[in-house]
Amino acid sequence: RVLAWLLQLEAYMLLLVDRFPAYDENAVIPSIRFTGRPSVGSALVRLVTSLPSGALLLVLWFVSSLLWVVGAICVLVAATMPHAVLAFQCGVLRWQARLVAYHASLVVEYPPWSFDSDASEGNVAAAAGAR
Repeated sequence: RVLAWLLQLEAYMLLLVDRFPAYDENAVIPSIRFTGRPSVGSALVRLVTSLPSGALLLVLWFVSSLLWVVGAICVLVAATMPHAVLAFQCGVLRWQARLVAYHASLVVEYPPWSFDSDASEGNVAAAAGAR
């Protein structure tokens, strides 16, 4: 539940949805197929193995913050979010969800280096709908 709420909050902050998570719990619906068994040892190992994906996620967050400004201006001026900005922000949210699920030992597979929603055989997908 906490992971779902955090993803919903992140989608709201990325301008993917227009309602705060407390008011619309169906804006982002995470789908996780639990394949891992969380343990202290697996969490410590994943601290190290998730570093490359985490480093790239930092770069993606930087680009995402720049696109957030572009998207906010477009919403203020034209009342619509450009599709390319929306797709990139959804991809960043998916990447983050997959990395968190891997890091928390909820899934065994290393997160894919992709924005696609079906890149990891459906282990973790965050579906966001913009309104």
